[in-house]
Amino acid sequence: MLYLSRADVAACGITPARMNDVVEAVFLAEAQGTAWTQPKLALFRPDGNSFRAKAGATTDPSYGAVKWFGYFPGNADRGLPDFWPMVILNEGETGFPVAVMDATWISASRTASVTAAAARHLARKNAKTVGFIACGTQARANLDALAAAFPLQRVTAYSRNPRTSSAFAEAAAARGLKAIAVTDPRDAVRGHDIVVSSVPHASPSGRFLDAADVSPGTFVSMVDLGYGWRKETLGRFDRIVTTTSHRAPQRIGKAQLRGTLCGGSCRCDRKTHPRTDLGGGAERTDFRRNGSCRRGSGDRSIRGCLSCRHRYIAAAVRATMTKRSASQPETRIQLVDERN
Repeated sequence: MLYLSRADVAACGITPARMNDVVEAVFLAEAQGTAWTQPKLALFRPDGNSFRAKAGATTDPSYGAVKWFGYFPGNADRGLPDFWPMVILNEGETGFPVAVMDATWISASRTASVTAAAARHLARKNAKTVGFIACGTQARANLDALAAAFPLQRVTAYSRNPRTSSAFAEAAAARGLKAIAVTDPRDAVRGHDIVVSSVPHASPSGRFLDAADVSPGTFVSMVDLGYGWRKETLGRFDRIVTTTSHRAPQRIGKAQLRGTLCGGSCRCDRKTHPRTDLGGGAERTDFRRNGSCRRGSGDRSIRGCLSCRHRYIAAAVRATMTKRSASQPETRIQLVDERN
């Protein structure tokens, strides 16, 4: 069995473009029934610390993996990361363990590639401007992923700590991008093709962003699960898409979610489900109390339930969400159901 340190993982030389492709391929495989995952396991302690696990498996290639980490928000006071993840990999023929590896880079890059995979289908194809709310690890990883997918030209950075946003802007400028650090978060939201918010959940200043400041046609990736956004304003978005929505209702409220995309399975026993307009060519999935579903084509909407686990963003790919009118740009949002 292999042990791969952080340096070993970095030495593999996986590029952001490659990670983007692989993440999107796994979403499609999950929707097609050749990859599986389940809601995360979280063990909470009375002191506010927790241990968490996230698992998935595929048939081609045939592997199973779990990411395990402790989340300790108070580590910042000790000068330590709030989490330090690892991945355990098993091969899928006999179930034998193959490797244990540091997952720090994997966590950041994979989460960022979810943004890029969604943006490929939900953002403007020629997106050139991106605003970042919070400028830590996830902002840097998201910039890498988005720069590999779009012809970026301008970056705007906001952080509660001006030194952090300035350092991020300098790093972006070193890549040949026009980059500025701002002191008003609205300046990192307004007038951008893409907005990425990754406000730490331990931050005392959550819920300060207003969806009314988002320009028409903007794609927003909420890596922070909406923590940085005022809940009462989220209804201003034209469309909300979640990767896994089993946590979305608790995070931003059912009233704000107008619907979610589902790739074809639902175990909910609800009789009614919210409805989301997807535009022409979308499929409709009707869920019944026994968990079965019926598909039909030609409808302009897809149904899904907000209180159970759903398929991933690949549903948006299959629903041809890229076919929208250029004369009627929409504000879009994509929630990343993932702790960094």
